[in-house]
Amino acid sequence: MGWKEYYQDPFGFFDKTYIRVFGIDLILSKYHERLRKIIFWGAWVATIAWILMGWDSGYGQIEYALYAVKDYFLISSRAPFWDQVLAGWNWAYGKTMHWSAFTIYGLLYWATSWQLENELGFTKTRNSAYALAFTLFNIGVFEWGWMYGYALFHDQWWSVTWKMPQLRILIQNVGFTIVGLSTLLLFWVQSHIHDEEGNVLGRLYTFKPSKSLLAISIATIAFAALWVYYPWNVNTVETYIEGYGPWQSSMLFPQTLYTVDTNILDDVNAGEWFYVQDDLVHFMNTWVKVLLALTGFYFVRSWRHEEV
Repeated sequence: MGWKEYYQDPFGFFDKTYIRVFGIDLILSKYHERLRKIIFWGAWVATIAWILMGWDSGYGQIEYALYAVKDYFLISSRAPFWDQVLAGWNWAYGKTMHWSAFTIYGLLYWATSWQLENELGFTKTRNSAYALAFTLFNIGVFEWGWMYGYALFHDQWWSVTWKMPQLRILIQNVGFTIVGLSTLLLFWVQSHIHDEEGNVLGRLYTFKPSKSLLAISIATIAFAALWVYYPWNVNTVETYIEGYGPWQSSMLFPQTLYTVDTNILDDVNAGEWFYVQDDLVHFMNTWVKVLLALTGFYFVRSWRHEEV
């Protein structure tokens, strides 16, 4: 297929594309169902880890426990081996990417992929590409809201400042956003039926929002507002910021992990971790993620395939 064929049917192009690895031809279009199963079971593995390791747990606990093992053998220490490992494990609790995120977004990808295949007829690389794009876009929407909310309500504008090392996170989110919006545009363009002269004859897919989509969207906004204007007790954090003075976290938009730039005079655009264990606050964070993911799923579910 040439560039003209690629432009007319990019997914058909990739369905015929293969990657040669160690003399074996891996055809991309053959693996979309396998990828969906891997992500589905990966989400359940994350769920089991989440249950076993704790409500606010994350994969970083394993990482920091392994760092402790390395330090035990490479750095002279009188602390018992298991005490050191458990110290690394416990220190990372609530401070790294949560298992809940792997569960939520893994199941979102799986459900979106299933919906695209069974309701809209999207298979092979088209299915994988759209499901991945919609999932990344959902992550991007949440992260933009969180970062600007954190910057605004806790006066931590480093989180949305285009400067290293936070710049990497911002570029990642821009990428997620561009991928999502570009996919929506491609979906809209390819939904049109044209005649030989380019005139639009009709639509392959139409958007018919359901009551479920409306209800979940309203619930997402309501719980996000409840998280911001949190009515229950809030444990605040206090510290001193060089070039700023005493700082205290706000009663609005509470967190379990406050990342504070303790020196705004240096060139390092990053923060120091201050963890506050609060299972109800973490529930709000997790529940808003769940509702936003459901909004994304029901958005996809609101598209209907039209008989041509």
